[in-house]
Amino acid sequence: MIKKILLLVFLVPIILSAQNIDSLKTIAYGKASDSIKIDALHKLGVSFLNSDLKKTLLFNKECYALSRKSKLDFGLAKSYNLRGIIHDINGNIDSSYYCYYKAQYYVKKVKLPITEASINNNLGLLDYNSGKYTNAINYYVKALKI
Repeated sequence: MIKKILLLVFLVPIILSAQNIDSLKTIAYGKASDSIKIDALHKLGVSFLNSDLKKTLLFNKECYALSRKSKLDFGLAKSYNLRGIIHDINGNIDSSYYCYYKAQYYVKKVKLPITEASINNNLGLLDYNSGKYTNAINYYVKALKI
């Protein structure tokens, strides 16, 4: 009995995650508006961040392309933020800074407080890991104030 319960405890999140990914793919490649597709593509990219960086990059590129085509700055902000994370994971620190600064530019145009806080936190992490502790603290404080 305990084995069955443990099996359910571990399988249910996996099954729910797979269903969520399938739903997001249906939205991203379906007949939804571009803003809904952009949001779905972004969420798909984030969902693979810790398991498959190539898929994250693929969904991020699609999100970026659709955001540019549709001229939707919120998608560009989210896309650049996620691209900055990808560059950071790959050790491309200068590219990561560039992406976060681009994300800041777009997020200020559309006023997305959660994304803005995320960008500031990510810049703080970059500075912290580079030994720029005062700058890191400043970014962390900005993120907390949002």
